[in-house]
Amino acid sequence: MVNNFLMGGKLGDFLHAMFAVKHICKEQNIKANIYMYDIGWEFGINNTYLELKPIMLNQDYVNSFNILENYELDQEQTSEKNSPIKIYDYNLLSNGYIDLGSYIRSEWLYKTCWSELYSKTFNFSIDKDYSWIKYSTIDEKFIGKVLIHRRNNPIRMNNNFPYLEILERYKDNILFISSSDKDYEVFPYKENIPFLKVNTLDQWFTAINSCSLIISNLSSPAVMAHAIDKLRIIELPNVIDIIHTVGEEKYSKNIHWYLDNDHHNL
Repeated sequence: MVNNFLMGGKLGDFLHAMFAVKHICKEQNIKANIYMYDIGWEFGINNTYLELKPIMLNQDYVNSFNILENYELDQEQTSEKNSPIKIYDYNLLSNGYIDLGSYIRSEWLYKTCWSELYSKTFNFSIDKDYSWIKYSTIDEKFIGKVLIHRRNNPIRMNNNFPYLEILERYKDNILFISSSDKDYEVFPYKENIPFLKVNTLDQWFTAINSCSLIISNLSSPAVMAHAIDKLRIIELPNVIDIIHTVGEEKYSKNIHWYLDNDHHNL
C-alpha cells in the first residue's frame, strides 16, 4: 500500500487535499508520509512548512511531514501523465507515491463538490466524520464571536452577499479578521466592525476553532473552517469554482453558502 503523499500550494489547496489523505489512511489503516513541493506558496515553502509542521504532525493519520527533494517541475502534463513534477527520489520511486496535485487534471474537476472530487479521483469512500484536521487550542476572546474574513480578490467577491443583515443580526459580537490590512480597508461596512489582524496559521486556526461562526469568501481561512468543521457561511461569487462548494452540505451540517436569494442554503 502506498503511504507517500505529495502536494504543492496554495495553502487552501494543500489543506483541502488532506481530506483525501485522512480518508485513504483510514480505509487502508496506514499513516501518511506527506511531502510539500514548491508550487504556489504565497509566503514561501520554508515559512509555510515551519508553520504547518506542528499542525500536521498532530494528526493521527500522519507519520511524517517534510519538504520534497530531488524533483523538478514538469510542464508536460496530460490526463494520463498529470503530475506537475518529475520525481527523482529513490525511496518514492521504489515505494510509490500519490501526487494529490493531480486533482487539477481530474475528470471530475468543476463537476462536483470537493469531497466527491477527491473521493472519485483518488478512489475512497466519504466518511461520516467530516473534519480532517484536529485542532484543540481555544482563545477565550473569540468565544461567542462571529468572524468575517473577506479576501480582497474581486473574482472572489459577491456584492449581493447579505452583509448588512449579518451585521444587524450579530451587532457587537462581530470581528473582521485577516492577515492583510487591505482586506479590511476595502470592506464596505468596516465602520460597523472592528478589525483583528492575525499573522500565523496557529492564530488563524485558534480564532476559527474558538469562534461561534465564521463567514468567509473562497480563501484558505474558509478551507481551515472546512477542515475543522466549524459552523461557517461561504460567500460565493458567480464563478465556476463554486461548483466545489455547492453540495458539501450533504456531508456536513455546519456548512452554509450564499450565491443569491434563489441559490443558497442559509
